[in-house]
Order: sequence, then C-alpha cells, then structure tokens
Amino acid sequence: MSCLSSAIFDAVDCTCPPRGHRTVRFFTAKLAGQERYAPRDIPTLPDQSLWCSPTGQLHRDRPHSRTVFDLNRDFLAARRRPAPTSADDVRSRLAAALAWPAAPMDHPIRPRYFPETKGNGFTAQRFFFFSEPNVAVAGTMLRPDKPAQDSPTWLVVLPDGTTSDDTALHAAGVPELLRQGHPVCLFDVRGRGAVQSHPTQGRPTSPLGFEAYNTYLEMLFDTSTISSRAFDVARAAEFLLQREAPSRKLALRAHGDAALWSYLAAALDERYGEVRLTGMLPSWSQIVETRLYDPRAITAACVIPGVLQHFDLPDLQGCFSRRALSISDPLRVEALPQDLPLSAAAAGTSALRR
Repeated sequence: MSCLSSAIFDAVDCTCPPRGHRTVRFFTAKLAGQERYAPRDIPTLPDQSLWCSPTGQLHRDRPHSRTVFDLNRDFLAARRRPAPTSADDVRSRLAAALAWPAAPMDHPIRPRYFPETKGNGFTAQRFFFFSEPNVAVAGTMLRPDKPAQDSPTWLVVLPDGTTSDDTALHAAGVPELLRQGHPVCLFDVRGRGAVQSHPTQGRPTSPLGFEAYNTYLEMLFDTSTISSRAFDVARAAEFLLQREAPSRKLALRAHGDAALWSYLAAALDERYGEVRLTGMLPSWSQIVETRLYDPRAITAACVIPGVLQHFDLPDLQGCFSRRALSISDPLRVEALPQDLPLSAAAAGTSALRR
C-alpha cells in the first residue's frame, strides 16, 4: 500500500518527469509483473504535422476545413420536411415540438402576492406562483393610478426579467405604457430574474454556467429550455386573465432571447391580441447556414433539438394572421473572426505581436 500511495500522491503533478515515470513503472512492474518501461527521448512533431489551433478558432486558422457546419447542412438537407401549408399545420408541428407536459390552463394557478408599493403614478406589487410542480415563476404587476378604459394588460418579458435596469425598461416602453394607463406585468420565467440561480463561482451565462447546465438537463429529459420557458409565458396569460386583466385583453412585448420564447407561446395562444418582439433570432436555418457565429449570443438554449426537420421560425407568422405582430431589429447571427474572443494563449500571442 505504501508503494501505491507513493505512486498516486507523489504523481499528482505529472509535469515533473520523475513522478510520471514512477507512476507508470508502478503499474507495469507491480501489477503486470514485469518491467516494461525504458526511458527514452520522444521527438516532438514538427509544426506542419500538428493539427492544433493557434487561436482556438478553426475557421480562422484553417478556413477550408470541413467542420460540423458541413455535417449539419448535409444532415438537414436529407431530412427536412416540406414547409407547413396552413396555420393549423404549423400549430400542430409547433405543439409536437414543444411537447408541453399539459395545457397551460389545465392546472390551477395560486399566486402569492407581496405588499404593494405606491408612487410615480402607479402601484407595484410583486408575486410568484408555480408554473409546474416545484417550478416557480415570478413577476411584478405595475398598475397605473388612472387606468385607461378597456385597455389591454401588457405582459413584458425581458432577458433579465424584473432585474432589468432602467435602460432595458425604457427600451421596452414600460414607462410609456404606464403613462397611457395600461397595466403592465414584468414577468420572470424559470431561471431568470427573481427566480434565477446564483452560483458562487462563474457567470450564469458562461459556457459552464447555469444556462448551459440547465439546457443540458432539459435535453436529457427529452425537452428543451425554450419549450419550458414558452410554457411559462403561456401560464402567465392564464394568470393575467384570471386576476389582472379586467378588460379580458392581453398584449405582449419581449426582447432578445425572451422574444423567442414569447413568439412560440403566442403562436399557440390567440389570447394575445398584439405581439411586439425586438432583437429576436430571425430563423433557426440561419444558424445552420452560418459558418461562424458568436457562441455568447447563439447558445444551445436558443434551439429545440431537431426542430428544423419540421418547421422554422418564419413559418409561425401564419399563426398571427388575425392579430397585430411586429418583429423588429432581429438578432445578427453571423460574426466576423475579429469580433470573437481568442483563446487565452492566442490572446497573449496577439498582444505580443502588436
């Protein structure tokens, strides 16, 4: 056991050759029963024989190489179904792709409200409820002191939800809606805003952060982050109609990745009479057809696995033929090599060359 302990603990840092040699010799001599290790110099391969990426970007270092980009395009070309021919057809395909656990109105909604706060011409009141068993969503109701007659209640869904700064709220038109007398609900889907997990290390949006981890878990359960959050948006409509929409009219505003979940939910829910979306991904096909994109903007949480075999985002516009739909300032999918971050080693090399 002392030999084993020595081999393991002394070889923790295998960058030191004697320690690495000792580990290898233990397993060959002690376990295999014979010494098979002979120290020798191993020549380093020349640079022209190495397939390493100096910058961490294969597209930049070897622009003519065949990559997963080519594999994805070939895979889709062999499996894409004809485009939907009617609104009913695309709704059927969308419902199958989202695969919600139940209809949004099937389970009761029992919200819990926090005390009201008055000021600036409106009353604010935070709330939360369970969208699914053990899955909490939250939000803040903003009720104008002088509500307009027969005005819709606006659901506003932003990437940071109720934790959005003043700039994001003004860009979404929240102050203007309140001045016009519209009730506004700032809504937090699962994993965002007030119900976002806060890890002690790392950033939630990093490749190893909460968003990526949550997306991975959703895929293991044969669903997707988009599907779950679109379900939350649909549940928000049910909540508002039950408690916060005296006119029985709903409207929806969303921005960024939140616009994507909202778009899918509103395509199935005609109770949203007006839908305004900004900064949304224009189509999933653009991701497949784009060789180089920024992984900080286009993440796994932007897609539903296998969805392009059945429909694409522009196909859903037929679901809004009798409603007001506005989509503006679409997200830019393509990125330039010089706009993307280099690996740490490459960044250092680049700095030395300046």
